[in-house]
Amino acid sequence: MKWKIKTLLIFIILDVNLALAQQTNEKLSLDECVQMALKNNPSLKQSGLSVEQAQLSTKQSYSNLYPSIGVSAGAATSDNNLPGSEWQSQWNVQGSVNQSIYSPGMYSGIRLAKANEKISKISDEDLKLQIRLSVENYYFQILTSYALISVYEDNIRSAAENLEKIKMIR
Repeated sequence: MKWKIKTLLIFIILDVNLALAQQTNEKLSLDECVQMALKNNPSLKQSGLSVEQAQLSTKQSYSNLYPSIGVSAGAATSDNNLPGSEWQSQWNVQGSVNQSIYSPGMYSGIRLAKANEKISKISDEDLKLQIRLSVENYYFQILTSYALISVYEDNIRSAAENLEKIKMIR
């Protein structure tokens, strides 16, 4: 009697699991799952922005090597409102060009920015690899579960047939 209850209970649990699993009819390949995970992962988006920030920092570090140019302009007028005085206007334009020949850390800043960019890219690639491995692991766990469900269904059918045979013998 206990054996019948256990068999029936296992059958009910597997049947409910199968019903839930079959509600989603969409089947995805492993590559589709990986692409979906890479596309929708917020940590990966943040990592991509870190790479962009590191690239901009590298470009900015080169700005110390280039000359800086400055231009300023001004105008002044005067009108004394006195009889016989003249209206006066004065324009002023100035320009400057500065070039640093050497300053401490001028070139090490560029090397540091390049190193940070490489680190950022390596971190981004590592995160992509971790996501891929995680998705592959879950994907194969799901496939294994489906295979086990099929085996369990066959065992239940076999047990039910044996039960019927035993009932016929009695």
